[in-house]
Amino acid sequence: MKEPNLEQLVDSYQKSKSAIEELEAERKVIGDAILDALKAMKVDGTKIGNWYVKRVRSMIYTGVSLSTAKELGATKTKEIIDVDLLRKMQTAGQKIAGAKQIMYVKVTAAE
Repeated sequence: MKEPNLEQLVDSYQKSKSAIEELEAERKVIGDAILDALKAMKVDGTKIGNWYVKRVRSMIYTGVSLSTAKELGATKTKEIIDVDLLRKMQTAGQKIAGAKQIMYVKVTAAE
């Protein structure tokens, strides 16, 4: 049996990516329908067969500006790793304990 060539592999990769996107969109529609059904039943959760279904409420604060958070006293200072500096040091030949290299495939349209 002949090994698939790179073009065939990339084509299969893109087809699977599209299939996943379609399934995720379908899952979103179904999830919205489940939320509507629970709301119509006037319940936050129920057991359906071997499954428990529950409406979950969660707050997302990504839309809060830094200035608003400062006004509210809701900021904190956090020490973080300077990845850009580590990258420069690594490129210059310095060994960085704990650093590791990963590899992955990135496929983009050639348009």
